[in-house]
Amino acid sequence: MESKIKWQTGFPDIEGEYLVTETNGDVTIDCWCVLEHYQYWAQHRDDEVVAWCKLSDIEHFKDR
Repeated sequence: MESKIKWQTGFPDIEGEYLVTETNGDVTIDCWCVLEHYQYWAQHRDDEVVAWCKLSDIEHFKDR
């Protein structure tokens, strides 16, 4: 089975868990948090995230 990740740039519109690519090339998970007048990555500075993909958008593994 092949699964492709649709990376996006900029900032997410929806709060949730995301797979993120860091400026150093590492890939990790972070949470995009949305408050009334403030949005932020829980574990990264904005300039450390190059691209992101919402975890729920990734097709899960199916055994046959």
